[in-house]
Amino acid sequence: MRLKITCKEASLLIIKSEEHHLGYSEKIRMNFHLFICKMCRLFKRQNKILDKALAVNNTQEQLTVSEKENLKELIK
Repeated sequence: MRLKITCKEASLLIIKSEEHHLGYSEKIRMNFHLFICKMCRLFKRQNKILDKALAVNNTQEQLTVSEKENLKELIK
């Protein structure tokens, strides 16, 4: 098993992990990469924020002012 993966591979695993269950080796490789790569950790955090915003947007027409402020704080 190749432990070191590229940022492109890590980003695909990050997206996959939010939609499906990752296998044991995929989890280890992704977590190892996230441990050493600040940009991929940031990508994972931003991707979660976007997913949350899209989920809220699907259930309501508009975000409330407080929800918008919360999202702005999370992004900073």
